[in-house]
Amino acid sequence: MPLALPDAMHRTQVNGVDIRYLRAGSGTPVLLLHTLRTQLDMFGPLLEQLDTARVEVIAADLPGHGESGAPPVRYTAGYFTDMAEALLEACTSAGITAEISTDILKTIWQKFVFLVGMSSTTTLTRMRVGKFRNNEPARNLLLSIMREVAAVGRKKGANLDADFADKQISFIDQLPETMTTSMHHDLQAGKPLEVRWLSGGVVDLGAQVGVPTPMNRAVRDILLLHAEGQQGTEC
Repeated sequence: MPLALPDAMHRTQVNGVDIRYLRAGSGTPVLLLHTLRTQLDMFGPLLEQLDTARVEVIAADLPGHGESGAPPVRYTAGYFTDMAEALLEACTSAGITAEISTDILKTIWQKFVFLVGMSSTTTLTRMRVGKFRNNEPARNLLLSIMREVAAVGRKKGANLDADFADKQISFIDQLPETMTTSMHHDLQAGKPLEVRWLSGGVVDLGAQVGVPTPMNRAVRDILLLHAEGQQGTEC
C-alpha cells in the first residue's frame, strides 16, 4: 500500500500540535506509532502486507518527526507519553476503539496466543470458527496450541495467568460463526502463509527457553508445504 496516497493522509491537532497521520482500510483498528528519529513512512513494508479490507490502519508522525509540527518543548519520555494519551483520546472521540497498554509485553503475548491459536486452527482445518469450535478434537487442538504459546510467553517474561489460554476458549465461543483468519484466506487464495512467524515462531522461541511445543511444531511442519503459496490452489 503506497504511503503517498492522498486519500489516506490526513492532518489533525493534538494538544495544539499539527499531526500528520495515515488512515486507511476498514475493520479492526490498528494504531502504529514509530520509534524516535523516524516517521510513519517506516511502516511502508508492513502496510504492504496488511489486508486493509479487514484492518483499519492508523499511523501518525509524532511531534517533531516526519511532517508533523515541531513545538519548542523538551522531547522527553513524559512528553511522548502525554501525546500518546492525547492520540488515544482523539481516536476514542472519532469512534476508534483504542487503548494504551500498561504492560506491553503481556499485551503482545495475549494477542499472540489468540492469533496463533486461531490462525493455526482455521487454516489447518480449512474451517471457520463456527464449525471447528463445536468439534471436540478440533477444539482440543486449538486449546493445546494456545497453551503452548502461553507457556512460551511466560518463560519469555510475560505475566500471563496460568489459565489464560483456557479463558480464551470462552472468548472464542462468543465470536461470529463465520469469522476466520487472514492465513486461512491466504491458503484458500493460494497466497504465501505467515506460518513461519506464527507457529514457527513459537517453535523457535520455545527452543530458546526450553519449552516443548509439539502441537505448534506439527502445525508448522504441515503448513510449510503451502507456505510459499500457489495461485489457484483449491482448499
